[in-house]
Amino acid sequence: MVLLALIPLIPTSLVYIGHLNGGETFVNPDLGTGWLLGYWGLLALLAVIEVIKLVRAAAGTGLLITGSVLDVAMAIFLTVALLTQQVLHPDLTNPAGAEVQQIITVIAIWAIVIWDQISTWRAHRRHP
Repeated sequence: MVLLALIPLIPTSLVYIGHLNGGETFVNPDLGTGWLLGYWGLLALLAVIEVIKLVRAAAGTGLLITGSVLDVAMAIFLTVALLTQQVLHPDLTNPAGAEVQQIITVIAIWAIVIWDQISTWRAHRRHP
């Protein structure tokens, strides 16, 4: 979760990206602060759920439902962000293919969320 939280802050100078190697981030600098705060807030809530699961050594149904709702809320948040604005730095995307890249990313996000929900609930059914 820490790595996910740091993604908006990682400068491109950590990896060589020729024309962006001046220390700019992978995230669009024009992306509003509210979007970043929302992202970090949802990640923090997801982290709290995981910490509670670890402390309790077992996750009750209520906790799993809360985690599921937060997972879906994060997916909705990311979907809206990706489909309403340019999230990645504009120099990283090809303008002609930007829409296709966004749609592929949204499909990947939802595939991960659905897979996570299925595996979480299967594990819960095996070990209530």
